[in-house]
Amino acid sequence: NHEFDKGPAELLRQSRRARFRFLAANVIDKATLRPLFPAYALRTFAGQRIAVIGMTLAATPSLVTPSGVAGLEFRDEADTVNALLPEIRRRKAAAVVLLIHQGGEAEGGANACGNFMGPLADIVKRLADDVTLVVSGHTHRAYVCELPNSVGRPVLVTSAAAYGRIVTRIDLTIETTARKVIGVRAENLLVSRTGEAAPEIARLTSAYNARAAKTGSRVVGTIAADFTRVLSASGESSLGRLVADAQLAATRAAGKGGAVVAFMNGSGIRTDLLYGSSGGVVTYADAFAVQPFGNNLVVKTMTGEQIYALLEEPWKSARPRLLQVSAGFSYMYRASPARGEVHVCPGSATLGGVPLEQDARYRVAMNSFLASGGDGFSEFARGTDALGGDIDVDALASYLGAHGAVAPDTRERILQVASCDAR
Repeated sequence: NHEFDKGPAELLRQSRRARFRFLAANVIDKATLRPLFPAYALRTFAGQRIAVIGMTLAATPSLVTPSGVAGLEFRDEADTVNALLPEIRRRKAAAVVLLIHQGGEAEGGANACGNFMGPLADIVKRLADDVTLVVSGHTHRAYVCELPNSVGRPVLVTSAAAYGRIVTRIDLTIETTARKVIGVRAENLLVSRTGEAAPEIARLTSAYNARAAKTGSRVVGTIAADFTRVLSASGESSLGRLVADAQLAATRAAGKGGAVVAFMNGSGIRTDLLYGSSGGVVTYADAFAVQPFGNNLVVKTMTGEQIYALLEEPWKSARPRLLQVSAGFSYMYRASPARGEVHVCPGSATLGGVPLEQDARYRVAMNSFLASGGDGFSEFARGTDALGGDIDVDALASYLGAHGAVAPDTRERILQVASCDAR
């Protein structure tokens, strides 16, 4: 989806300079009604044709600014694949590989698939039986799974985390006479960090490091004390509150989405923001280290009922991780409710001191990873009227620059209680 941050014209320019082919089966130019790039490519190995279909998220328009997707239509992933298969069959492909940017998350390590969650499972479940292998992404997670397709057959699904830290070795075995796949397996391999970089890579990284240093050294603001990821008893952190507040500030204006509350996933905050020897001076590099993923901010409309459901979602996991919330929003929960009861206390969520109404509609800010249901927060994906916005790290930098020496807010926004009746 980030390929569209600068719009289709820039993406086309990049494709003309690339030494590899871009694929975009489900990205349609509204003017021509044709894919922006070829839908698939055929590659021949030992006389056997392999069809490779490539596509990005159907949800891309909700993850980038409107100008980035102007004139484009992003079609449903499974429907697009299934519509291509008759043509691919006629071209006598022995196997069909789907390269898809949508993904999910799983527990158990880089080569495991425990408790798989995410939109990808539904896509695979709707794929016709021709698809042999799915190589996924988006969530920055590593997994090797077998997920059921439309006829219940397990399909190998892989993801290799992010930033080149993992390479997936995939072995596809084809019986050449029958042109039939008889085996497919995969292993995620951790990339070694030992040894010296190749000279051409060292020159390239040195040049980019020099460029990055100019931007990274720019002072964006100051802090009056440490902001850390250390969680309170209720599951909040000082840095989580800061990031949520920055995202609300960046999306509050009507032209920016009109948000009234912002939610942030703690896993997207990668390091602490410390007062340290700099005397509280924060550079752009410091802010980037906190939020290095380059996610766009997204504002969606959600009902009060959906927000309550969202707040309940962490307890679907064996290790609940609460969303960090912006100032003005608060709620209470019990960690161990009675069987059949919810964790979040009914009626406890307030905005500006006013209880949320189940049927009322609220503009909610989040990052683009969460917007598509990342980190298991699938309720975000149900939001409507999405509007893309600024990059998250830029929102943090702007907030720091606009508020002087920022001090941690120690007031509880989330309160853990033994009983909802004890309020």
